Amino acid sequence: MKFKVQVGGLLAGLKPMFAVATKGTMDKYPGINLVTMKACQGFIEAIADGGHVSASNEISNETYNLGYECTADGVATVNATDLNSSLSSFAPSTFVIFEIRDGKSGGRELVIHPEGDDDEIQSLPVQNEHCEYHEPDSKKKIVSITIRRDTFISYANKISFAHGEQEQFKNFRYWMLKAIGTNALRFAAGSGTRFALAELEGNNLSDSKGTSSIYFPNDQTQPVISVLGELKCQDIVIESQDRSIVISCGKTKISIYTCDPSIEWPDENKFLERQSKYNFTTKVGNWKYAIKGIIATNNGEDKTQNKIHSCRLSIDFAKRIIQASTSTSLKSCRKVQIEDIATNEDNKEIVVSCVANYINEIISKASDDDYLQFEIDALDKPIMVRYYAGKDAGDAKTFKKPTEDGTNERYSVFFATLKA
Repeated sequence: MKFKVQVGGLLAGLKPMFAVATKGTMDKYPGINLVTMKACQGFIEAIADGGHVSASNEISNETYNLGYECTADGVATVNATDLNSSLSSFAPSTFVIFEIRDGKSGGRELVIHPEGDDDEIQSLPVQNEHCEYHEPDSKKKIVSITIRRDTFISYANKISFAHGEQEQFKNFRYWMLKAIGTNALRFAAGSGTRFALAELEGNNLSDSKGTSSIYFPNDQTQPVISVLGELKCQDIVIESQDRSIVISCGKTKISIYTCDPSIEWPDENKFLERQSKYNFTTKVGNWKYAIKGIIATNNGEDKTQNKIHSCRLSIDFAKRIIQASTSTSLKSCRKVQIEDIATNEDNKEIVVSCVANYINEIISKASDDDYLQFEIDALDKPIMVRYYAGKDAGDAKTFKKPTEDGTNERYSVFFATLKA
């Protein structure tokens, strides 16, 4: 194997593979921190496989500022971290020669040196085994969704705080992307007790002709986002079949190949469309110091004992006050003003308990001047919180935030209450 290439362009093409080789990998998997380069006339195919996710990228003069010239085809697999460090030791504009040589102490090594200068070198030992890209079974039924790359990255990140981790709730160790026709998308993540949902409405958000859902493993989401973040293409094609999800972006393919095909989610519409008995709005800034006081009572002793840090919300609709309190070894009792109320119920005082950090998360994801609408139907049913509300309580379907590209976003979080 021997080829000439510009360092900056090659690094740009390899960075997605470095992410696959080093992030979210399977313990003791032989491909961890390795990258394979297959040099041929016209392009380099870079491959990485971390045990859950594999990826392939075609690096050529058409897709990168590369100046690539191959004089001898070949394959080399090397340590990904070492390759990244070795290439980064040259200026991005430098043209270097890659070639395989026999090592002085046996084995082979990949030698990198500036074009026309054999005295400056970086060398890496060549591995005997190569990384392979995992192709899915083409005979399986495919669910396919094409969406914008930046949309996927933005909203997969936005809901990631709500990812579930507990083994007994295996369905919620996956998050959901749902396309509802061409003009609506939904991103949803949850743990079984707390969920986040982002709904998008606009023109041509996907190519879906009906309703299609794809479930992504939580623990492989950040590696995939890292790969996609290094790419430049506008759209990605996501294809799900049986145990695999393949994401194609230009000349790059990502295969998540250890998915659980039995994953199913309950119908989230029964929460999103619920008509609650109590709807009320609060200004986010009114929670700012109150929630700090509540969180301050979660001391080290309680954390080490894995106790649930609960918060009691005593809601007085007549006085328009929420009294938030905790009673652990440390205590807090703070008041939050209610801005507006919509209810036909005679009972003007209710008390609910919940995980304190759920409230803290919700408040942290809005600015002080924003308004949130809380919706409570019964003391033993989940509390729904709608973002982008106004001061007045109203229809949650009208709570929308326009984006720069003309899309409207609705954003909600709902969570379970605790037994008193």
